[in-house]
Amino acid sequence: MKAPVDRMIEAEERGGQMVDALEETWAVWASGTLDGLDRETMDAVAKGFDEALKASGTLLKPRTKQAVAAVYAAKLANWAGLAEDSQKQGHSKAPKPKGAMKVITIETLCEKSLEEDWHSPATIPGVRNALNKLMAWAASSHGITMVGSIQQEHMREYALALRKSQPKSARKDLSYLSAILQCGIDHGLLSGPNPCQGIPQAKRSDRMRVAKSIDGHKTLTLEELQQIDVLMKSDSQYELYLLQRFTGARQQEVAGLRACDFKEKGGFKCIAIEPHEERGLGVSGQGSGIKTPQSVRYVPLPKVLHPLWEKLRGNSKDPIFSKQDNERCYGENYRSRFHDKTKRRGLPSGTHSLRETLIQTLTSNDVREYTIRCLTGKAMPMADYVHADLPKAADALEMYSLLMPTAPH
Repeated sequence: MKAPVDRMIEAEERGGQMVDALEETWAVWASGTLDGLDRETMDAVAKGFDEALKASGTLLKPRTKQAVAAVYAAKLANWAGLAEDSQKQGHSKAPKPKGAMKVITIETLCEKSLEEDWHSPATIPGVRNALNKLMAWAASSHGITMVGSIQQEHMREYALALRKSQPKSARKDLSYLSAILQCGIDHGLLSGPNPCQGIPQAKRSDRMRVAKSIDGHKTLTLEELQQIDVLMKSDSQYELYLLQRFTGARQQEVAGLRACDFKEKGGFKCIAIEPHEERGLGVSGQGSGIKTPQSVRYVPLPKVLHPLWEKLRGNSKDPIFSKQDNERCYGENYRSRFHDKTKRRGLPSGTHSLRETLIQTLTSNDVREYTIRCLTGKAMPMADYVHADLPKAADALEMYSLLMPTAPH
């Protein structure tokens, strides 16, 4: 059963009018007896409480109303004691009752997260979605409507339910929730401790079911890749697809490229993946933020993409693949179209499969891990490898383009 204080807090959340009315009953009661809760006083309290509920348009179930009224009466009695002590000390006025706690909404938390750089603008939709799912479950299962009322026992129950119903997204959602709640605690919006603390991790066997692997359908065979070539050939952003297909770059890295990012480095035709005005680094990123400092790099293009490099290069600092149809992030609609087209054919449906396929293919063909990390931005920053390892990276991508050619016309 939910603690009465939770019910009081939730009732207070339903409207400031109710809070004001409750405080008015405190003030009215101050003019009466301070010697205890006699029948007349209790009747006045009950009447004031009912009027406050009516004024705010708040409808409570009988048990909820009883719990809220009990907490209200207890708070009133506690205030009466303080008022009596104040009167005995010769004060002419009773102490002012404490108002209701400030209501913290999902939007309040998300705005604070952006303000304090806890999450990037591109990540906030996922955080907001995780909070909305949690609160929908909390309202349905426990009648809780305030983020601040979520306790550890609620989170434990929710984590179990989430892992059962949505195993692929559960880990990320719980990570989002832990971070956003900690942000609220650290910046004084929520009281601690973090309800996500101590939530057990999924068993290793459960995590393995959704781990990236060939068996998990995260990589593509040549036949599957060429089927996708055919599907994407008529796409309005086919060039974006080709760049991602042959470089293994992340979707947002390619989608945010500008004409001036097509550069020649060490005699190689490359794309420079780096922060710019339209996209920052990590949490400060905008529509197509660079994931980490290690993601900043030059990627040499295989010969099959040299004509595209010649076509797209220039001095412009505007993104080549402009946002379409109210996109929040560059390439968002491309990613959605890729997903829909491949899923209908029973193929791996995420653009990240292109990246995983390149990594797996190069690994299987004895390209050293260091070079793969340099190419994909998984470990080494650009300055650490561009001069010594660019030729090796170029050779690796050239080999990949020959091993995984596009579908014949």
